[in-house]
Amino acid sequence: MTCNNQLVYLDESTLTDIKRLLRPNLRSLQPAVNFDGRMMYPICPNCDAYALGMDMETGFPFVTASGESKTIHDAPYRRRKG
Repeated sequence: MTCNNQLVYLDESTLTDIKRLLRPNLRSLQPAVNFDGRMMYPICPNCDAYALGMDMETGFPFVTASGESKTIHDAPYRRRKG
């Protein structure tokens, strides 16, 4: 379930790293889909910001729907603190 934000896409290697390092409760992770010729896992950057590295110095890389590589710290994904 997601909050209707546009999903971003993780490759299997990144997803494995996230699960190993953070052991998060992935609320929005969906089954793999073919995205630009690669199997990628859709995930909501709002619902699963922690899993994408919001609390880390460097977030995990993901691919946007337009094919750009980003992290959770890049606009428009970063959240204001306070």
